[in-house]
Amino acid sequence: MTQKEYPETEKAKITVFGVGGGGCHAINHMIDSKLYTCDFVSADTDTLVLKASKAEIVLPIGTQLTHRLGSVISPDIGARAVQESQSEIKAVLQHTDIVVIVTYLGGGTGTGALPLIAKYAKDLGVLSIALVARPFNSEGKLRMETVQRVLKDIHTVADCTLIVPNDKLLTTVPKSVSFTEIRAQIETNLQQIVETITSLCNVPGLIGVDFADVKSGLGRSAFVGFGVAAGVKRAVQALEKAIINLEEDGPVLDKSSGVLLRIAGSSELLSLVELEEITTSLFERLTNENAYLVVGGYLDDTLGKSLRVNLIASRDQY
Repeated sequence: MTQKEYPETEKAKITVFGVGGGGCHAINHMIDSKLYTCDFVSADTDTLVLKASKAEIVLPIGTQLTHRLGSVISPDIGARAVQESQSEIKAVLQHTDIVVIVTYLGGGTGTGALPLIAKYAKDLGVLSIALVARPFNSEGKLRMETVQRVLKDIHTVADCTLIVPNDKLLTTVPKSVSFTEIRAQIETNLQQIVETITSLCNVPGLIGVDFADVKSGLGRSAFVGFGVAAGVKRAVQALEKAIINLEEDGPVLDKSSGVLLRIAGSSELLSLVELEEITTSLFERLTNENAYLVVGGYLDDTLGKSLRVNLIASRDQY
């Protein structure tokens, strides 16, 4: 892939491209969360979904094929819709440096569209990150088989594939939690991932990080973990929670080729000692001595007495 050239003082242009109903809803959540360090695009085959979009660019796709009525949970229709609208999609992609393509796998439009959008980005020399939410196991065997098949296609074209398994949430919340609350938490997780990537690229922090660092820290597949803690030992505790969350499905850090680490705390409490403590502790967990660690420290007074750690750990293989 050819990296685009731009002046050192210019920020990397990042586009978050939500596709399908789930992807478009996730975009709205990010905008409501005041995530301003990127541009937003919503694309779908359903007019009703796009009417509710808050994105700067709203892109109806496959209008002749679907008559703006959706894809009837058919990934094939989603793919054909993208092919019909490829000139409009490429026009959006050619003006960006990084595209984060967000969707909920298992439906029609997003599931079928994402591999082609990632391919168009690759052809244009744009760094592509596929950020996908995997369905709950309760959504059925057929849907899960479709997801596994599509993931293989995504892996072949996206520069990095980042999977958020919805079932992980069910092990951490009470049984009484509503579907709406679960959906909101999934969207918050997606927002936190995008914020980690965009802030490391474009937001001045306590440690100098840029687009080249982020690109070097991303591998072919990636896994995420979040941790928040307060108190005297909050730094170690937040990191430990993030690692536990990261490795719920098995060891990750021992095979990582790169790690993006975002640390945030209030301007009154976040200290250099805490940044050093977290970074040193994480280094000790990385068995790959050549792993590329990217660390960003940020002030966020909304956290109060808490400290937040976001981890994105990558591998060079699937």
